[in-house]
Amino acid sequence: MSSCGPHAPLSPFARGIVYGMSLAGATLEKIASTVRKTDGSHLTQQSVSSCIALCKENGGVKWDGDAAALNGGGRPRETTAATDREIVKLVCKFRGSAMVTVGFVKKKLVKTRRSSDSLIERRLGDAGLKWLARRG
Repeated sequence: MSSCGPHAPLSPFARGIVYGMSLAGATLEKIASTVRKTDGSHLTQQSVSSCIALCKENGGVKWDGDAAALNGGGRPRETTAATDREIVKLVCKFRGSAMVTVGFVKKKLVKTRRSSDSLIERRLGDAGLKWLARRG
């Protein structure tokens, strides 16, 4: 994740430095002028304060500073892991003998019938359908 400008992220290492300096008694101003973001810019005092609060919320010194674990990486999946495995199994079973399409998946797997076509298309892409050999 590389973004530039005022919204550049802090690396887990930088979060640790910020929290460590706060534990050592450094002021927000001192921390903000010392620590740099991933793009090289300095932090604001408000972002230092937010970072310290985030570290405290997640276990303080025991937390490794990884923010990706906090939010899970986006919107929750609409299909379960079991349904995803069934789609992969279906694709592998019928490759070369049937044209595995959205309609085919919805016919074979009752669970997927209420899902949107675009969702099933994404799951077929995740299953690697476009790289597998299919019938001519």
